[in-house]
Order: sequence, then structure tokens, then C-alpha cells
Amino acid sequence: MSVKITQVAIGVRKGSENYVSEIKNLLGAVDWIFDTVKFSGSVFGEKTESTEAKLNFNYDLIPGVEFEILEYTDGINWHEDRGSIYSNLPFISHLGLHVDDWEEFCSLRNRLLASGCDIAQSADTFEHSNPDVPDTRRYHYLIMNTIHLFGFDLKLIYRKEVGQNDS
Repeated sequence: MSVKITQVAIGVRKGSENYVSEIKNLLGAVDWIFDTVKFSGSVFGEKTESTEAKLNFNYDLIPGVEFEILEYTDGINWHEDRGSIYSNLPFISHLGLHVDDWEEFCSLRNRLLASGCDIAQSADTFEHSNPDVPDTRRYHYLIMNTIHLFGFDLKLIYRKEVGQNDS
């Protein structure tokens, strides 16, 4: 399996709407996709019932790569444990890998775990505001704690159909 980075994400602090608008204007990219997503999962092993994030996506800034501006608005997330690293400035949140095959997803997760990385956040989405995300599609993702290796975390992203059972 070859690994290909398909997402670059900048994180901003809650209440950063002005920054998001400013950075979008500064970059000059006009086509953005917005989604408010809700998900459940865990943060460093602690169960989370519901976390909410605002996502802004652009596909023109980096050809072939999804550029994301991420703002957590409710619930706990893995960046809260790293407040002293980022202060109030925008930061590289993660680089993401969309993995289409569940076995490959698990294999990559297991290799990272075996190398000493842990899971910073695990999530299963249950609600999207973006009308282009059908009610039949959801996402499972893992934020792998790789900041000590790369200076950023890796996000493994798996798209699945509602009701799909992956073991």
C-alpha cells in the first residue's frame, strides 16, 4: 500500500469566523465548501458523546489536495490537550489520508500504533450540514498522534455508507 496525503488542514480557535473570512479572501480562492459536522468517539481514550466542528474546504489551492480550515465549536477535541503548543494562533492541524479500503485503513493504523503512535481522536460522524453529503454517507476517522515524529498529526479518513459494518 502506498500512502498519499490528500488533505492539509489548518486549525483555528473557536470564534475565529473573522479569521476564516480573512484567510479565504487573502488566498484568493473563491470556491469553498462548508460543512458543520457532528460526531462521537474518543479523545486520548476518553469517550465523547457529541463534538461539533465547522469545516471549510477548498480544492483549488493545492491541486489534487483538499485544503481545510477546521474550527471546533462544541465538545472536546484533541487540540484542547495541546493548548500550550498553539496558543491562540492558527496552526497546522493535520495532514490527512483518505483510505478507501477498510483493510488498508486498519493496516496503516496498526503500523502507526506499533511504531509508538497513539490515537489522539477517534470519530464517527452522525450529522453533516453540507447537502452534498448524502444521508447515506458518514465518515470514520482517526487522528494519529504523530506530532513527535512529523511536527503534525496524521488523520486517517474512511468514508462509509450508513449501516455498513466494518469489523
